[in-house]
Amino acid sequence: MSILPALTPITHMVWRPDGGKDTHGNPTGTYSAPIPRMIISWFPLARRLWQIDPTSINAPSRTDTDIHMLVPTADLLLYNKLDRVIVNGLTYQVQGVPMDWSQALPFANTSYSMFVDGEVHCRRTTATGVLAGQ
Repeated sequence: MSILPALTPITHMVWRPDGGKDTHGNPTGTYSAPIPRMIISWFPLARRLWQIDPTSINAPSRTDTDIHMLVPTADLLLYNKLDRVIVNGLTYQVQGVPMDWSQALPFANTSYSMFVDGEVHCRRTTATGVLAGQ
């Protein structure tokens, strides 16, 4: 159990398969109605703190296409591959299996495990469901 509170609001849309297949053999399905949820925090996957963000109007702004959400361990089972989340006004699709760090972090010093519960990797999508940036 993290000592950090879950105070960041997001919207979660659960993907439910309908048993069908599309023309490529992928399962088809539909999304649930939006569900408001609270997470601990979120951060870009590849934040480069040693690089300064462009401030010139002639320079394109960076678009982060992958984020990680820190969620309470009790909520980890709520997120599945293909679910969508709206974070800070942008839509992301859950990637892979959520990670449970509540017992230990992936390195020898586990003294920080009280700060981290679960982690969900998400990738930016467009309104049509196409992954952005690809």
